Amino acid sequence: MPSCESSPRVRQEAKVATATQAAALRIGYTRVKAVRSAVRKAHASKEVQQAYGVGQVVNPDVARDVKCVLQLILDRATTNPEEAASFGILQKDLEAIAVAHQAITDADKTQDHKQATAPLSTQERNRTANRILRAVARIAALTGLARSSGAGSFSAERGAGRTGPVASER
Repeated sequence: MPSCESSPRVRQEAKVATATQAAALRIGYTRVKAVRSAVRKAHASKEVQQAYGVGQVVNPDVARDVKCVLQLILDRATTNPEEAASFGILQKDLEAIAVAHQAITDADKTQDHKQATAPLSTQERNRTANRILRAVARIAALTGLARSSGAGSFSAERGAGRTGPVASER
């Protein structure tokens, strides 16, 4: 059985993977917005705008959405480099978009892996919590037995400190 120390470590690694993915998504989405803005400002035709992902709904927090539009941009700009250049999209921009796409892909794979392994640590934590709860229940049962054989009963002791009306007084 893994040690109790592995659970916080696994959770921390999952948090780091999620933060890395979020950072990669921010960078990728920033590049998407910049290209979309350049294409819109150039008054490109609707067909060209659609080819660059203008008007497509993109959730900036979803890797699949951001990667899809980045790939659209890369495909269109690669097949039509003169068109891309006319919008101010340079080769270095395309390289940065490719790097962002790869960073999101890598971060997404890492985050998915960490998420998939996290339930094992959750199960371990739940088993520990259940052992503690069973031990507390046993202690409470033993305490109840000890009190019932003592001077007063447990239920009488619980009601001794009441300030509200007793059921018979209502």
